[in-house]
Amino acid sequence: MTGESPIEPKSLGAPTVDQCTTVYRSMLAPTVRTFHTKMVAAGYAISLSGAQRFIVRHIKKPQPKPHQAPAGSPLTAEELSQIQSDLAELRPLDAAALRPMLEREVLIYNIMLLRFSQLNADRLAMAPKETAALVKSMSEASGKVSTVPTKTPDGRTIDATPNEPNPVSEAIRRFQLERGIAN
Repeated sequence: MTGESPIEPKSLGAPTVDQCTTVYRSMLAPTVRTFHTKMVAAGYAISLSGAQRFIVRHIKKPQPKPHQAPAGSPLTAEELSQIQSDLAELRPLDAAALRPMLEREVLIYNIMLLRFSQLNADRLAMAPKETAALVKSMSEASGKVSTVPTKTPDGRTIDATPNEPNPVSEAIRRFQLERGIAN
């Protein structure tokens, strides 16, 4: 027997869906790799990606997701009564009386959104490890020459001034100070 090559099993060719299903269902906890290995051992010509496609298309068919309620808890009785009393107070007012209230609320929300985005931008600029390239590209895109290169603890340099004056945030800050909202 010396010099003879080991006998390889005859290839059965590409498997059919029924053959794949039979092999897949015969396994206890099949994964793509174990399914592929068993199919190849059985003599079928199937690639690893082919095994994965078979599982996705014929075994684990995508199921439509049921409609889910929005996240968060439902309103409490106290919150519901507060909303109803607010509506009862606002309904008798005409559009001319509601307009200044709306303008004031829109202004307050816009200021809060600006402040929130500025706080996030400040946090982003103060996290150099993850954002050094972003800060540098933003600084280059704005055409500003940075005046203070910042050295990070891990040795990288950021060529941006994260706390440079921002006219929008300064205007918001002055508005808050005038109204006594700032801390």
